[in-house]
Amino acid sequence: MGLRAGANVFVTTANAGQADRLLGVLQWLEVDQMWWGPATYYPTARGRRNERLRPRPPELLPLADRIRQLSPFHGDAWANLEARTEGAWVARSLAGDGPAQLAELEPRAGGQRLPLVCRPGLELHTGVAGVYRERHGNLRSDGARAVLGRALEQGGRSIDAVWFGPDRLPAVEELAARYGDRSGQGVHFTESSVRYLWLDRARRAGRAAANSGP
Repeated sequence: MGLRAGANVFVTTANAGQADRLLGVLQWLEVDQMWWGPATYYPTARGRRNERLRPRPPELLPLADRIRQLSPFHGDAWANLEARTEGAWVARSLAGDGPAQLAELEPRAGGQRLPLVCRPGLELHTGVAGVYRERHGNLRSDGARAVLGRALEQGGRSIDAVWFGPDRLPAVEELAARYGDRSGQGVHFTESSVRYLWLDRARRAGRAAANSGP
């Protein structure tokens, strides 16, 4: 029909050994653009399950050259997997020489976005897929203009606030020092992935401490 086809392939400890076979199938299907890599971490039950399957450099190295040839995405990460382990992110953060993008992920006052998600019944919430915060109404029964108006009255917020609440979050250096695994070998292609992992650990540690109080 003249349409293009793409695919996101999340590599795990369970499927890394089957990657060559999967790649052959995708090429046979004439998928013309592919994203390959470990799944980005998000602080959800699914994200925590995926974290147990996060691949390490030895599992990814046999695929690296072939993926770099076939995919335009994250070539720098595939070229230097050791630099994308959790331990490497911790070391850079503690040294204060991490990439600028990491510092830019710190929450900003008065968020610049209004993340909204519409559920199957046309209920509109502040949030992202799988995380539903304030309900603003039903686009069908309450009218789209009225519902969107209520949503706009809430003002913008950062994605961090959707995931973790409005309180000021710890700086990256503090997160790395307290919640990063300095010997961690799990590969994270992006700064946001490893930062969300540390923030989730911090939140869960705080909840555990609160539940164990006198």
